[in-house]
Amino acid sequence: MYLSKIWGGDHIPTLPGRDIEGLTKVGESWEISGVLGQVSVVCEGPLQGKSLQDLIERWGADLLGHRVMAVHGSQFPLLFKLLSTAQDLSLQVHPNDQQANRMVAPGALGKTEMWVVLQADPGACLYNGFVEGYDGSDLEQRTREGRLMEVIHRCDVQAGDVFYIPAGRVHTIGAGLLIAEIQQSSDTTYRIDDFGRLDEQGKPRALHLNEALQVMRCDGPGQCALPQPLEDLPGHLLARGLYFECNRMALQRGDSLERHHDGLDSPVVLMVLQGKAVLDHAGGQTVVRGIETLMLPAAEPSYRMLCKEDMVWLEIYLPLSGV
Repeated sequence: MYLSKIWGGDHIPTLPGRDIEGLTKVGESWEISGVLGQVSVVCEGPLQGKSLQDLIERWGADLLGHRVMAVHGSQFPLLFKLLSTAQDLSLQVHPNDQQANRMVAPGALGKTEMWVVLQADPGACLYNGFVEGYDGSDLEQRTREGRLMEVIHRCDVQAGDVFYIPAGRVHTIGAGLLIAEIQQSSDTTYRIDDFGRLDEQGKPRALHLNEALQVMRCDGPGQCALPQPLEDLPGHLLARGLYFECNRMALQRGDSLERHHDGLDSPVVLMVLQGKAVLDHAGGQTVVRGIETLMLPAAEPSYRMLCKEDMVWLEIYLPLSGV
């Protein structure tokens, strides 16, 4: 599912196999989504045309996992996107689970997310948390006067960088970036500053200052993550938290890797970022290439990747320590 955005870039239409249907400023590709009104549909194979909700209704815990359904019922708890930027996004913040339950709707999820930078123009940056030493003493005044950017931490970025953005952290993404985003299943964003930008009708986009002030945390500068090597595996751990765990795997042409996830009781999502491979899984064999996203069911989460070209992919699942 592709979304045109006022800040949208031109990366996504150039990706192989993408049918953009004449959209311009394609800012987001929702790769796997269970968000109401924007639920993903299977694009190929025997289940082509079936929605993610159709699959959940048919297979239930075999798809999502018993422990996931015990907490979330039939709600798919994660959302996977590609983001492409030609302009800076608005300065924004997201609520946590407790705040979303109170401010959005009962049972609504908060939005903790992570970014993996896939492409970055020279000089590209993002903004993540507050500058070192800012104590928030004039936070409300700055917010209401449109001066909060003066105390937001700027990060230069390059391809391969990883950032973890907990709910409550003020942030924005700069221009010239293609990013893979993994997040909780939420579309709740409180916009703090849109920098005087006008929409297609010539009107300012709405700000949500009262809501933002309720949820933002003055937690200092957010830093680029330091991926940790995975023991005996060709990859790195990028993030491990309550809501998702993410590994970045890499193989050279001709190599193969078997991944056994018995006992995980979670679906495993693979975001193929680069290369081409034959994916062996319980349902058979599938040729995968960058950039594609697919999901293995909780009942059969193990797989084997046989690389036809140098491969890089993300492997994401819900951790045993939380759901």
